[in-house]
Amino acid sequence: MSRRLFFICPTDCIETKIRGEFSGKVFFCSALGLYFKLDFQMQKNLKDLISENCIDQVIFVSDLNNTFYKQTLDETKKLRYTTNGLLSKSREKEPYQPIAQNVFFPNLHSLAANHVQEQKKRLLSSDFLGKYLISENIEVKGYIYQSSKDDYFSLEEIENLGHLFNSIASN
Repeated sequence: MSRRLFFICPTDCIETKIRGEFSGKVFFCSALGLYFKLDFQMQKNLKDLISENCIDQVIFVSDLNNTFYKQTLDETKKLRYTTNGLLSKSREKEPYQPIAQNVFFPNLHSLAANHVQEQKKRLLSSDFLGKYLISENIEVKGYIYQSSKDDYFSLEEIENLGHLFNSIASN
């Protein structure tokens, strides 16, 4: 039986959807905007949870309707939470490249996927927990949940669709 630890944002309210979609035993850890403070104590607590429960996958899941993504794309709104500032800063580090210009996947998919990918990288590069996950071959994945389609898109699917749509010539 698979055992998974899901990193989610509490504003997404997708725990029930995740339990219905993913088989096996599930655990949750939440932080606003998926931005987890990875100080040593947090890393140790997560490592203990993972090892004590024989967790074999760590999965970041973010709802496409997450308020932080929408507020980040809407330049006219003031950022009300520090997490929004963090999302904006993560875009500054790596230039924002939209997946497709209003074709099938709007810019929102790209922003969400980029943010989840950034959090996945942060986790894997952490001194204590990241090394543990790598040494134990614990898979770390990321998904974007789209409620309008009641479907999960992996980060790889979003990237592949982006390349596909960017290669289509517009006439």
